[in-house]
Amino acid sequence: MGGGVNMERGDWVQLQAYGGEIIRRRVVEVARDTVYVCRDEEYEKAERERREPVAIGFRLGDVVNDRAETSV
Repeated sequence: MGGGVNMERGDWVQLQAYGGEIIRRRVVEVARDTVYVCRDEEYEKAERERREPVAIGFRLGDVVNDRAETSV
């Protein structure tokens, strides 16, 4: 990832998941050495329902790149 954490809530990020699969998720929060992410559907639904998204944490070391392309 390089010289620092440049991720903000709602950004797209690519992560290396279990088994080496690269996944694309939305950032919910960055705390210490962990980035909390969720699927786009969960992020959008939580926004509509005015609640926190259900998120899962990944080590920052699992980030392949931050601010991944935003078009779907």
